[in-house]
Amino acid sequence: MSIVVAVIAGLALTAAFPPLAQGWLAFPAIAAFQWSVLRARRPGVAALAGVAFGLTFVGLLVPWLRNVAGAAYIGFVAAHLPYFAAYGWVVNRTRHWPLPTRALVMAAGWVAVFFVLRWQPVLAIEWADPGYTVAPLALARNAAALWGATGWGVVIAVVATGVTLAATERSRTAALVAAAALVVAFGAGLVVDHWPAGEPVEVAVVQGHPPCPGFPCASTREQITVNHLRLTSTVAPGPDLVVWAESSVGFTTDPAQNPAVQDAIVEQARRLDAHMLIGADRPAGDANFVNANLMFDQEGRIVGEYRKQHGVPFGEYVPWRPVFGRLALLSRVPRDMIPGSGPVVLSLDGNAIGSVISFEAAFGRYAREHAALGAGLLVVNTNQSSYGRGSASDQIIAMTTMRASELGLDLVHAAITGRSTLIAGGVPGPRTPLYEDAILAGTLTLRDAPPTPYARFGDWLVTVLLVVAAAATMQHLVVSLTANRPPPSAEVDAVEA
Repeated sequence: MSIVVAVIAGLALTAAFPPLAQGWLAFPAIAAFQWSVLRARRPGVAALAGVAFGLTFVGLLVPWLRNVAGAAYIGFVAAHLPYFAAYGWVVNRTRHWPLPTRALVMAAGWVAVFFVLRWQPVLAIEWADPGYTVAPLALARNAAALWGATGWGVVIAVVATGVTLAATERSRTAALVAAAALVVAFGAGLVVDHWPAGEPVEVAVVQGHPPCPGFPCASTREQITVNHLRLTSTVAPGPDLVVWAESSVGFTTDPAQNPAVQDAIVEQARRLDAHMLIGADRPAGDANFVNANLMFDQEGRIVGEYRKQHGVPFGEYVPWRPVFGRLALLSRVPRDMIPGSGPVVLSLDGNAIGSVISFEAAFGRYAREHAALGAGLLVVNTNQSSYGRGSASDQIIAMTTMRASELGLDLVHAAITGRSTLIAGGVPGPRTPLYEDAILAGTLTLRDAPPTPYARFGDWLVTVLLVVAAAATMQHLVVSLTANRPPPSAEVDAVEA
């Protein structure tokens, strides 16, 4: 029964994410999973329920990864399973602890799963964090300025735990805590005002999709660049910033090495009298490459560069290449990306803007680094040409929506194959279609105000919950050990006997 309920919970949590985007389901889904591991006969069965939950949830969340490689899909799902299994084992093992301590272990344990996932070395992942499920809700987006998507993960965990314990223990206190957490969290969205007025900026996103998405064909790179130049030539003067997505130029069309491409970009920048932010990857020797955003000024001169810091493991580099580099499935990753050394803000007529590239948008810390440097606008450039027509594009827009809301920054979301969008005031605008040429234009605002609480303090709500739960756990263990220790007189009598 526990495993069946865990599978149902996994199905429900998947439905909370795009494409269904029924965010409210995250609360009962996690509560149902907690119920399944609490009711398991043994900790081992609870761990198996965790595996069943993870296989269902993560397996159905990212089926588009199979378009990249079956091994990538299997690896992504497998990376989550030990953590869900460990959570099930711990919750079941501690089910006889005092109710307050048990509640903290259940809520903090769930949050800790995603904390470890996002910070683990090499294979860090944040894609499945339930905090992103609230992106469609306006009040939730407002409150994200206080605690971010990770803070919403805490709220969801606390509410789910309250519901679970109210049902299993008939605890009125647990029910009241769950209700209070919901009221406070959504109530915060009513009072938080973090979208101050600022200088408007006219933006045009140029989406010149690849001719052979998912399966590179002859002259793919050249055709992508030609598409972007052709579309840009149809843009009327007026934009302050024109954005081309990740990998729009590079290698054979690298402006630094291809004078024809450089001249064409200069021509368009001068014609439009606009800055151009262009995604470019270029070789760095025979074994490496650089993935960067280049800022061109109105004269077509490169005036700034941000290099991607967090590459996709087994996608943009091969960890432990001496071990795995000879595998046939990794033949499509012949070069390793050289990571950038840190955040770089780019200048748009004297105004600072930040940019992150693709996978980095799935981690709050990279956008936050740029906000800390004073960025008043954020650009996310991404290339999802390998992912097909699945839900990947909508899932990453949910993430960038939370990035914008956390930091109080309007955001340009430029995807080479779509969907591209402009996020103003935390609300995504119209989305371009997938695998079609498109131009998306609109007005965004450069933030001119102090940073939001989340921009200042980061994942503070996660830290508070984890520290309080750790302290309560330590206290319980110390009390338990003390209670089980025989009194001194009993030790003396035993020695005399």
